[in-house]
Amino acid sequence: MSKKISQLAAATTIPENAQILIYDPDEANDADKLKRYTGKLCTNDAYTVAGVPTAADYTGVMIYVSNGAAGSPVMAFSNGTNWLRCDTRAAIAAS
Repeated sequence: MSKKISQLAAATTIPENAQILIYDPDEANDADKLKRYTGKLCTNDAYTVAGVPTAADYTGVMIYVSNGAAGSPVMAFSNGTNWLRCDTRAAIAAS
């Protein structure tokens, strides 16, 4: 089954063994413009609020925090000072 990215629902799960075709308009040769990718699209390290690494050491990095949204899971990124929730940009907190 093929779909455009714009047709995917926000909660779409892509299987680990999915084959994704990526169009690269910058390739000079037309045969190289379409690339096949198989495997995980993105993986992030998982932490709890108590176990996240020092934000200053990971500026620009995204992580998964299993309890960072008042006990619920959330993606977070380091701004060099704090780990911020991607949904609200507030600092992660277990409660």
